[in-house]
Amino acid sequence: MHGRTTFFLLILSVLLGAFIAIVEWGGKDEDEQDRPNLRLLDIEPENVIHWSFSRDTLFVACANEQGQWIIHKPVEARADSIKLNHMLAVMAKLPRGEIVTAAQRKSRSLSLDDYGLGKPLARMVLGDAEHRYTLAVGGLSPMKDAVYVQVDNSDAVIATSTNLLDIIPRAAADLRDPRLLAGAPAYVKGFAIKRLGGPLVEIIREGTEWIIHKPITARADWFKVSSLLEQLFNLQIQQFVAERMADPAIYGLSDDETVLQFNIWKDEEKNGLKLCFGNRTNEKGDWIYTAYRGTGSVFAVQKDQVDAFKVGVSDLRDSRLYFMAADAISWIRIEEGEKVLQLQKAVSGGWQVTEPAQWKADTRVVEDLINRLNSLRIEGFLSSTNLLDLGLEPPARVIRMADAVPVLDATTQSVAGATAPATQTAGILPTGRTLAMSRPLPGKEYIYAKFEDEDQLYQLSVAAAVTLALDPIAYRDSVVLALDPMAVMKIVLRKKDVAQAVTREGTGPWVPVAPSVGPVNLAVITTLLEKMATLRAVRFERSERNDLGIYGLKDPRGSLTFILSGQEGIQKTLVLGETSEDLGVYAKVQGQEVVFILPKALADQLLQDIIR
Repeated sequence: MHGRTTFFLLILSVLLGAFIAIVEWGGKDEDEQDRPNLRLLDIEPENVIHWSFSRDTLFVACANEQGQWIIHKPVEARADSIKLNHMLAVMAKLPRGEIVTAAQRKSRSLSLDDYGLGKPLARMVLGDAEHRYTLAVGGLSPMKDAVYVQVDNSDAVIATSTNLLDIIPRAAADLRDPRLLAGAPAYVKGFAIKRLGGPLVEIIREGTEWIIHKPITARADWFKVSSLLEQLFNLQIQQFVAERMADPAIYGLSDDETVLQFNIWKDEEKNGLKLCFGNRTNEKGDWIYTAYRGTGSVFAVQKDQVDAFKVGVSDLRDSRLYFMAADAISWIRIEEGEKVLQLQKAVSGGWQVTEPAQWKADTRVVEDLINRLNSLRIEGFLSSTNLLDLGLEPPARVIRMADAVPVLDATTQSVAGATAPATQTAGILPTGRTLAMSRPLPGKEYIYAKFEDEDQLYQLSVAAAVTLALDPIAYRDSVVLALDPMAVMKIVLRKKDVAQAVTREGTGPWVPVAPSVGPVNLAVITTLLEKMATLRAVRFERSERNDLGIYGLKDPRGSLTFILSGQEGIQKTLVLGETSEDLGVYAKVQGQEVVFILPKALADQLLQDIIR
């Protein structure tokens, strides 16, 4: 009895489950049974290029142009691409829920009005280049867990997620880019700031540096400029005030009322945006009107953020002096009393010492000089106009730089004690700058300096200024002899009373020259020619004594003469003298005045026998 009852209860449970399954399955129409987890719209967000919204009196049309969403109606403006892309992601995930056909509505005595679709809450049109969907948005379901829609004007009503209601805009401003400026500071080439009643400050990017061009020429502080631009690009619009500005004066945006103008450009032609900032928008005064010059749009932004842009030259300049861009400098002249050092860049890009002597300069040393001059640290600023008391009238030292050799002019400022003819003093520098410096005074840590084209006076460290060498030898190229080994046809070695000579014809073998006899030492000759291809001095002797005897060069330890091919009578003689104080060997090239020092090991190697 017990077992039989259990069996009947089991049979009853199976039958009841089957009945429920049949009822549930039969309650769905064919379309529902065949579309598990279907999406409302078959779209891929990244392919959508058009999206328009309409509700009440609002109509907004947007287009995706090269990855940036643009609003074309009711205004031409940047859209908030991040927001629109998020909205598209929501649209792509909307589910296709319950479907109510026209026949089903009729059987239930229901109309589109009962679903809020007689007069839809909103309409959308969106799609890619090939297909566009039309979506009408109606009312909520009785349980308020779904919203009814129609797709492509179909008779069917579809239930979908209420997430759709959260993304329908109520105003065009809901979709606009809240940033006042698009892009990023990295693309800015230059900008200009003009405060009401203040001077125009123009700053331009040159390589990796920001340079102030107006009202003075100076290096700008990279960190301060970068921070300023970051703040500008992060400035958010608090309110879209108007699209058509009837009278700029209403907003304090007329030319004579604008409290701040900010021009910003991303090309060499300075074509860009001009931002103007005007009156406060309300009694509280926390917002201020702003507009792009040449457009009718007016916005409101935070006043305290705009106040951070009201900066002058002193707020942005770097604490280092600046002449001009290093790669643009082609001429340098330093004058101090009767001393003059003049350097000039050759067409090839190398540097030459042109005064007081003429020889090839070491490009690396000259570039180091330029970098040090271009970055002398400013220790303080002065407003005094008494140049005589500061030792600047006349100055003790004058440093001139230009991007070309200047035209000489007798009216140019000269240093104290200069005796050179007027035509030899550096002149007008239409493409350069001139810095005057005072003389270091005992017990003083600073000297004074002033650019010729500025009123500003500077304090510079004495320690930094005195390291600027005027000795032309300090800039001389360390290569004292550079011979083409293939051009050497004869070598003569002299050591005390012994002379050895070898010669060759063209590329033929080396042979001894009478009275020298014996086999040639080919290994020594090969090494010798390798050294002569680029013979570098350890240093140059700065002594002004002309007595070669003190260097052992009047009665030299030895000499090497190289006779060259293709040039009748052309020969180079290297003379080697006594050991120097720094354990090198004094040497000179015959016919040249300068004495230099070679490493002793190299000098010994050069005097090895060339004939065994």
